[in-house]
Amino acid sequence: MPKRARKQRGLPFREAKTALQKLDLEPIDVLRVAIGGQGVEVLASLEPWLKDVKVIYVEFGSEQARKQIDQMLDPSHMIWQGEIIAGQRGSLCYLRRA
Repeated sequence: MPKRARKQRGLPFREAKTALQKLDLEPIDVLRVAIGGQGVEVLASLEPWLKDVKVIYVEFGSEQARKQIDQMLDPSHMIWQGEIIAGQRGSLCYLRRA
């Protein structure tokens, strides 16, 4: 949906980093990123906070996105469970490493 249509419907758009800073929700125990294939961009925006999040649920829409998400989270988290549909899309749950 074009940005113009979003404004007409009154749906606000905020970058995840900006929204998190404004909400002042530190520390975050559970983070769920489910925005239709934009998980990599959202996680990249939140990178400074990710190492402290205990549980991260994220959806992905391609094998490339899944690999990027795993590479981004692997230093601080491990995959706990997930659902992959036809290798191209699915959801994953990561737990923070001890």
